[in-house]
Amino acid sequence: NQLPNNIREIALIVLQFRAEIGSEVKLPDMKEYERSIVEYFQKDFKSDLISVNVLTDSFITSEIVRSGLTLLPFLVIGFVIMATFSSITFSISATALKQMNIHK
Repeated sequence: NQLPNNIREIALIVLQFRAEIGSEVKLPDMKEYERSIVEYFQKDFKSDLISVNVLTDSFITSEIVRSGLTLLPFLVIGFVIMATFSSITFSISATALKQMNIHK
């Protein structure tokens, strides 16, 4: 039985929770707690009506690092292409202007 209401559709609800962290709480414990919350909503929580996205500082940091590491091969390939292109065009330009010399 659904209660009558005026709400037709809800696209997004944001709940933000903040807590005062005491001096007795250690940083690794706090990160582990945040990761356990993220893991619960990613693996255990199931709902056909609600899609939960949890954002914590430690989770966002780890995702940025993980994404950055996946881009590392492209960065290396780009640097190799740039260095090769620069060396070739510099050599061609120096040869064309008769500035290429074995003693330089």
